[in-house]
Amino acid sequence: MVHLNPEWLNIDSVVDNQLCTQCGACVAMCPHDNIAIPRDEHYRFFPRVEDQVPCVERCQSLCVKVCSGVHEDPSLWEREPIAADTYEDFTVGPIQSTWIGYSMDKGIRSRGTSGGVITGLLIYLLEAGHIDGVLLVGANKQKALEHDIYVARTRAEIEDSWGSKYYPMPIGSKFSELLDNGRYAVVLLGCHMRALRLMERRVRKLRTNIILRIGIICGYCSGFKALEDQALEWGIEDLPKNKRIDYREGKWPGNVRIKMPRQEKRTVIYNFLERLPFTSNMRCMICSDLMNETADITAGDAWLKELTKRKDEGWSVIAVRNPAVVPLIEAARRDGALYLEEADTETFVRSQEKPSRYKNDALLTRLQFVRNVMGQAIPNHNLGRFKDGFKTTFWNRLGNRLFLINLCIFFKRDRLRRFLYRRFPRRILSWYVRSIFLMIAFDGRGSFLIQWLFRKDPAMNCDA
Repeated sequence: MVHLNPEWLNIDSVVDNQLCTQCGACVAMCPHDNIAIPRDEHYRFFPRVEDQVPCVERCQSLCVKVCSGVHEDPSLWEREPIAADTYEDFTVGPIQSTWIGYSMDKGIRSRGTSGGVITGLLIYLLEAGHIDGVLLVGANKQKALEHDIYVARTRAEIEDSWGSKYYPMPIGSKFSELLDNGRYAVVLLGCHMRALRLMERRVRKLRTNIILRIGIICGYCSGFKALEDQALEWGIEDLPKNKRIDYREGKWPGNVRIKMPRQEKRTVIYNFLERLPFTSNMRCMICSDLMNETADITAGDAWLKELTKRKDEGWSVIAVRNPAVVPLIEAARRDGALYLEEADTETFVRSQEKPSRYKNDALLTRLQFVRNVMGQAIPNHNLGRFKDGFKTTFWNRLGNRLFLINLCIFFKRDRLRRFLYRRFPRRILSWYVRSIFLMIAFDGRGSFLIQWLFRKDPAMNCDA
């Protein structure tokens, strides 16, 4: 057997080179059922090959060929080079049409992260007979720090999965469950979606069985470490006994909530996000796929002033990439499941303006820092394709580098990180984190120092 990449024989090489996105697709793709995916002490789901013999003697390295951690660039972008006149297309991916709206079910909208469009659409498609099930992540009612991955086949199962989950989850390990004769939808992050698309190239039945691929906009991913830190700060020591963990509970933009048998604690999501520079997963920080470019539709928060100033239950933005799925969305609107207003690509871009400056504008800065300063591998981006570079300022580059340095120092050092939160005044830590995010989001207009000192912009999202 001659391997295309002998040094990348199996998924162990990906993990060793710190490129694993924890998507889990390698588990489903392995023809020898030879990959386990345990969770380590840092709440990360890294796959592990159990027996090297099948990999050496009779394998085609399929686990690496469908790996979203390695294959990030080619499946997203085909035109070369990426220059000024094509840069915006690279940033958001191909878009056929855009809508903003929400679920017409008041209960779904009030519980949903941002208007409940995904939950409302899935329930409509299931009850109208368009799909037989949907692969998603839901709450584990026995072990709150181990959320379940399953194919939901009832309204109750779909509703029970509401809300954001700010941690990596190996949902790709369940892709093989979509190979029967059913019709399915999937709800995936960008890394999951890329792995699915790579797997579909080799497994035809996946292409025909999955009729709708819903991509979630993904910026930062804190994992369970931030949640554990928050719980300890609240005096909750026996976190596994909690009844439910929510990241976007209550009125939009939502609260992080830990519900225990005899107490309930919550804080607005913005306060929780201050932990990101200390607890995010490093591989997530060099991912370019904010907008989930390979999905059929991309959905997320509509961080737009004209919407959020209404102070209602939240709005979603939907960008359609595959025209074949438009009839499904139009049917949901026609039959009263969704309220949708037509928008344009500019609205979609504007709804994610500040996250996009981080994920795309500063991508080259982060990739070069990780490769040249930290000495780590990077995904297979051809950096020479970025002919005109990226639209970054000194402050953008500084903020991104500070973010990465923080992760290097604090992510694996739980005692040091918690000591920092105990000993330093919270207002100083909040000021420091806000400064990093303001640097990352600075658009180059005016003076950064004046904005930093005198303006009160929300630093981690758009000006909503």
